[in-house]
Amino acid sequence: MAARDRIAREMRVMPGALTRAREESFRQILAAGGTPDEATVARTTMAFFAARDAALLTFDDVEEAVQALLGRGLILVAATNGNAAMVQAPILRRMHHIWTAEEARVAKPDPAFFFGAMERSGARAETTLMVGDRMDNDVAPAVALGMYGVLLDRGARALDVDAPRIESLRDLLALIEVVPTGA
Repeated sequence: MAARDRIAREMRVMPGALTRAREESFRQILAAGGTPDEATVARTTMAFFAARDAALLTFDDVEEAVQALLGRGLILVAATNGNAAMVQAPILRRMHHIWTAEEARVAKPDPAFFFGAMERSGARAETTLMVGDRMDNDVAPAVALGMYGVLLDRGARALDVDAPRIESLRDLLALIEVVPTGA
């Protein structure tokens, strides 16, 4: 992850850049054990993406929470540093908007990423809630921009954080008060 993150920072975030960053990180990691040939890098990269895509299962609380949030009239935006392949999950078809780092040409935690997501959905920072699983990449930068932030801590590992914390998206519903439009 450290190699991938370092390489991704060095590359300009453009379509395909995240895949190229992943390939280059595997190339560098494999080089530590000797000079890898391109076929080995390609096989490693393909195996990684196949395993990652197979593991992209929706948690059991997501469908219920999305349905309830939509029922409350909220605009839902999936904002991810992941690439286009990740946004193929069926639940994301229920979102009003999807915003990826490749499309934004900048990644979280860069403020431009968050501003782009808000612009896409017509949102204002003071009425936007960012729910994320990382304080450093999701919640803290959103709060710094004037949004509300909630940490989704499914493993109950981040007990000492300076933000509201939930262990399930079911818990999110109790935190949200919907203000009628025009109020």
